[in-house]
Amino acid sequence: MSMEDREEKLKQKRVNRMAALKLEQEQRKTGQLGQASDELTWSLMKDKISKSDIFVACLTAEFLDDPLASKQLVEAFRRGVRIISIIIDALPGMYDNPVPHVSSQLHSCPT
Repeated sequence: MSMEDREEKLKQKRVNRMAALKLEQEQRKTGQLGQASDELTWSLMKDKISKSDIFVACLTAEFLDDPLASKQLVEAFRRGVRIISIIIDALPGMYDNPVPHVSSQLHSCPT
């Protein structure tokens, strides 16, 4: 297999993974995912976060409204994972108090 074929295969895997994550997020919003699926997903995410050196938070309105995204951010903070925030969308009032439920959880984390 040539290098170009490998790169194309890797690119397709990333596209498929992103599509699956997007579908799961939509199903979660519409209540189509059950609690068992949510628990398994969270367990896998915690495992990935614990093995990470960096957590990249792509800040969008959807990210800030998604309870699971907030949970991920708090988990990364609690585990001492370096957090890099990238602002994707213009978010009015973002610097005032962006996400009160996350801010309160971060303040309660042990230092």
